[in-house]
Amino acid sequence: MRAELLSTRVVEKKTCAHCGAAGSAIVTGGLSFCCEGCSRVYSILRDQNLLGYYDFSESRPASLKESARQDFTYADGEWFHRTFTTAAGAGRYAIRLKLPAIHCAACVWLLEKMPEMLPGVTGARINYLRKELTLTAENSLPVSRLVQFVADLGYVPDFKPESGRSRALTQYDKGLLKRMAVAAFGFGNAMLFSFPEYFSERLEGRFQLTFMALNVALAAFILFYAAGEFFVNAWRALRQKKIILDLPISVGIMAMFARSVAEILQGTSSGYFDTFAGLIFFLLIGRYVQSRSYTYLAFERDNLLFLPLAVRKKTGENEKVTAVQDLQVGDTIRLLNGEIAPTRCRVISAAGAADYSFITGEALPVQLRAGDTFETGGRVVGQSVEMEITEPVDQARINRIWEGAGQSVTSTTFATESSFADRMLPYFTFVVIAAALAGLFYWLPSDSAKAWNAFSAVLVITCPCALAMAKPFSFYTTQSVLGRAGLYLKSAAVVEKFFSIGRIIFDKTGTITAAGEYEVAFSGAALTSGERSALRALTRESAHPLSRAVFDSLGDAADEAVAGFEEITGRGIAGVVHNVRYLLGSADFLSQAGVAVPAAAAPNAGSVVHAAAGARYLGSFSISNKSRAGLGAALQKLSADYRLALVSGDSDRERSRFAAVFPEGAPLHFSASPAQKAELVGQFEEQGPTLMLGDGLNDAAALGRASLGIAISENSANFSPASDAILNSGSFALLPRLLKQARQAKKTAIIAYLISFGYNIFGVSVALTGGLTPLFCAILMPISSLSVIAFTFFMARGSARLRGLN
Repeated sequence: MRAELLSTRVVEKKTCAHCGAAGSAIVTGGLSFCCEGCSRVYSILRDQNLLGYYDFSESRPASLKESARQDFTYADGEWFHRTFTTAAGAGRYAIRLKLPAIHCAACVWLLEKMPEMLPGVTGARINYLRKELTLTAENSLPVSRLVQFVADLGYVPDFKPESGRSRALTQYDKGLLKRMAVAAFGFGNAMLFSFPEYFSERLEGRFQLTFMALNVALAAFILFYAAGEFFVNAWRALRQKKIILDLPISVGIMAMFARSVAEILQGTSSGYFDTFAGLIFFLLIGRYVQSRSYTYLAFERDNLLFLPLAVRKKTGENEKVTAVQDLQVGDTIRLLNGEIAPTRCRVISAAGAADYSFITGEALPVQLRAGDTFETGGRVVGQSVEMEITEPVDQARINRIWEGAGQSVTSTTFATESSFADRMLPYFTFVVIAAALAGLFYWLPSDSAKAWNAFSAVLVITCPCALAMAKPFSFYTTQSVLGRAGLYLKSAAVVEKFFSIGRIIFDKTGTITAAGEYEVAFSGAALTSGERSALRALTRESAHPLSRAVFDSLGDAADEAVAGFEEITGRGIAGVVHNVRYLLGSADFLSQAGVAVPAAAAPNAGSVVHAAAGARYLGSFSISNKSRAGLGAALQKLSADYRLALVSGDSDRERSRFAAVFPEGAPLHFSASPAQKAELVGQFEEQGPTLMLGDGLNDAAALGRASLGIAISENSANFSPASDAILNSGSFALLPRLLKQARQAKKTAIIAYLISFGYNIFGVSVALTGGLTPLFCAILMPISSLSVIAFTFFMARGSARLRGLN
């Protein structure tokens, strides 16, 4: 099939029958296609009588022209089976594929017909929201064949193990759900059993005893099972001589339960177990929301997941795609342009180039020759490179960098001694107990029943559910608002870190500059249309980042054929267009070819690529990293509230450029290694809490050293270093407003505390009279909690709307 398609190439430009792209150059069966991938998909659909896909599709599928066909033979290995497949009954297995290319109903229609298209597939089910395809197949169908077929349809699977793991419920989450279910069941039934007591003065004795017995049984189970976590946490904190929010919550829960039981035994009422169960249910909801917030983000991922799943291993003249876990020291591998080295290697090829921007922060590729070391995490640039593995994958340099990063100090709870709530808790607990004892001793000489009623009522009505919710829900709503605007926090507790930040430290490459994007300026006489077309054709043949930057800067031009193309790694490229030899590269490269390059001062910023047509010098392209949109305005606004600094692993060739956008006197550090970055951040930390904004693995240590680390990402699903938050690159210009929104949470929490204290003061005042009824308690306590939740929600959403974030 491939040979047939190759033999039918023509130069006519028609519309692709599969994706609709213009400029199609392959004709088969009377139809035009832009590439072999589109032709292959069309052939599959035609052979299976599924051409109705094109009528059903809401929009044309994406072109496969830029997608090289992958080899999934490694999917038949034991490691892959163990990681990605599960048993699905006798003689069958199941596999869940993440398919980012799913975009419309036609995709669902097509993929769910997999059992009709591929023998051996027994079931197909789509989760459209998650863009997942779950397949079941007979064991006789190789996994590689199944995966390859899906990829050939244009839906290349994404095998990032962290994606599935981050969505999977942890044992803690499962336990929370079980406890929530028990509390919800008890809440509903306790309300049902309590209605007759609330709305009828007389109830037949046997029914009353039955309802009370059921309420007590339900409440006891809820107390020991559903609310057990609060008691365990409080006890552990007390053993460490700490007071956390779970302590007064536990006291209030226990007091409410004890008082209800006491009133039942005394015959004064049937208790208020409905409020008891409802309180525990809503507290558990809060815990679950905290645990499952932003489950699609992974902040401290297994560093090996950044590495490729498989590479091409060479044995003699043959190549076989092999899982990286099966590679051994001494194996020879070949990496193509854009592929990442899974471990430290020794270069075998005569020459090559590596992009270490993710490791060192240096934006420009490093030129390598035979015998040089190719570091872990380096990305091949340009021509393919053969190399010999010198270290096992699990001993790679990528691990050592992460080991130096340190652990994030972020807590997923609010049990840190420095928080406002924790400083208030000892005093709050003392005041509550003192008020309860005061009521007890005041009424005891005259009315012992009223005395004990006042004592238990104070403990119940001051159950700090509203106080406990004030800060968490203020932070939860802030976390949600920030997430909607593109700043994803690891947990709501991170919000508190924004309050004390006095300095912001920026990385350069990929942080304040857009990853893989360049600004290009041409110096020299205006190029003719023929020269532009020739240079564009020449740069189209090269995969070097600088060549791609020049190619993009030349815009639309006529397609020209290039003869005698050659690329000298690290120096330049040359080729013949219309009998004229064009050259692009360094000044030395052109000079050695007999081109007189004018003497010029070294560029103030970026890199320079010189161009020539024959022996005639055309001019030079000045190439620099493209700044993030809105960088200047963002830095100007931030400088009003924070001290700013730049710490970069890149060279200082662009110092003057960034000195112009940073405030006067702001520290600018260049050529810093990962360890040096962390050391510099540590020095800034000595002057006060800092925020570090970085992107690559080279920033991991610095992010961990800062009080608050934010990793900027082009795609929040991609690998990111351990950090407190992830900032979507598209939201970079919103950073000043995002930081103000985060700091707004402190004011919101304080006002929520005041609301909570107001309810508690009112409740204590009434409770001390000894006349608090169960119905009043049942109404007052939920209202206090709901008022705090409503206030924090509308305050966060309202302030975000005013700032233009939602």
